[in-house]
Amino acid sequence: MLALLHAAIGLGLGWSRPLWALAVLVGAVSVTSSLWWQIGLSNAAAPFAYASAFVLARGVRRLLARVSRSDGDYATAALVPGGIPLAVTLTVAFTLLATLLAVFRQHAGSIEMLALEMTSKAVFVSAFNPSGPPGELQAALIAAGGPLLLLATIGVLRGEAERMTMHRAFVCGALISVAAPALQFLFLDPWVRPDKGEEISTGLVGFFQDPHSFAAYLLLMIGLAAGIGWGDARTKASRSAIAHALLALVATVVLIGTNSRAGIIALLAGGACWMTIRRLESRSLQGDRRFGRGLLVPAGVLLVVLALGVAIASLPQLRRATYEGLRQIGALRIAQPLEQEADWDQLLGDRRTRWARTFGVIEQRPLWGAGPRSIQALPMGTVQSPITGEVRTIVPENTHNYFLQFAAEYGIPAASALLWLIVASLAIAVRGALNHPVPRLRAVLTGIVAGQVGFVLFSVVSHPMLLAECQAVYWTLSGLAISTAGAPSDR
Repeated sequence: MLALLHAAIGLGLGWSRPLWALAVLVGAVSVTSSLWWQIGLSNAAAPFAYASAFVLARGVRRLLARVSRSDGDYATAALVPGGIPLAVTLTVAFTLLATLLAVFRQHAGSIEMLALEMTSKAVFVSAFNPSGPPGELQAALIAAGGPLLLLATIGVLRGEAERMTMHRAFVCGALISVAAPALQFLFLDPWVRPDKGEEISTGLVGFFQDPHSFAAYLLLMIGLAAGIGWGDARTKASRSAIAHALLALVATVVLIGTNSRAGIIALLAGGACWMTIRRLESRSLQGDRRFGRGLLVPAGVLLVVLALGVAIASLPQLRRATYEGLRQIGALRIAQPLEQEADWDQLLGDRRTRWARTFGVIEQRPLWGAGPRSIQALPMGTVQSPITGEVRTIVPENTHNYFLQFAAEYGIPAASALLWLIVASLAIAVRGALNHPVPRLRAVLTGIVAGQVGFVLFSVVSHPMLLAECQAVYWTLSGLAISTAGAPSDR
């Protein structure tokens, strides 16, 4: 019932007030996905239902505009840079085709059974299943719906006023997210993992499914808040700059509280990306095309960080001091690799085994994959600790590499199209960060790129884009970046 309510709201706003619909999506729906779990309304499909209904409404309006040959508010083709529509089309087409072929194989090649399956009411109801993990249809629609949301976002954000509204909506969502742990301490439980209904001690969850998806979201918001703050500082809007800088700082503290090792590494990578773009921007504005020199400072900082990491790992006293410091502030999971007898096979072995098994699936079905959620049914085997000798069974949940899992489930063509879309979107944003004539917008684009680079790197060892809420935030932010980088009204 809750999912249907979200779908109705998304459909109505998407049809009549698309900007409001996007603002509600990123400012409320996506950042409160597990709040319903925590207050007793068990439903995992609310963000998916809302985003899907919004995309459907925009698609129908666009189709009607084409049929009536209207060039009004829904004529968006001129706003979308070349290559993006084709990449979206290929990603969606390959993903849905792979899903159909997987269902076809499940029914032993029977066209009648396939038609019955695809027209079954139970199949579509399961996509909005209020309990348990998402079904195959929902997983496929989440994978295909994100790129479609990108196109819809670009079509809606046609001017500066619309983009400023989205800035405020993203900031509102970020404020809810960083306030979530405090609200949970007061009224709920900050350590519960809602999707599994169990207490965890790994880190803060917020109103997300688990600490890792929370950390992935925070990466995007830290970049955006830092970018907006830096842009406001350039225009002498000191109060706004300080407020956004504080938001980025608090979000960073909360990210550390998630105890996500990959999240912290991705945050450092995003910071390195920020520094690199800033140096290249400075060189570009000076007319100096020798960009190699602009990379000297970021490269130097990277070497210092690597040297510090090597020193901590190799010097027992420094390693012990770092471990004790992290342990005292409660970052036990982050400190775990620094233990004197760290079980590295336990820390990394699961992923190595999962990736190896997933590569096996890709080798068996390279073109069209094994179908959505096929990884969950894949036997992963066991891992033995070289220190304790303990043998543990690996639970076949996910690959912990979104792109590898995407290729295994939907095929190499679909994964290639998805990577093309991600790289093309980032390239447009990077060009805007380097060359946009408005300094404030260059800063905003720099922050978006830094956050998204961290998010993509995070997805190499995790899977935040399996969740509709993370898909929605990432692709809406990409649409905001493309609209900002290429809007003629800003030039």
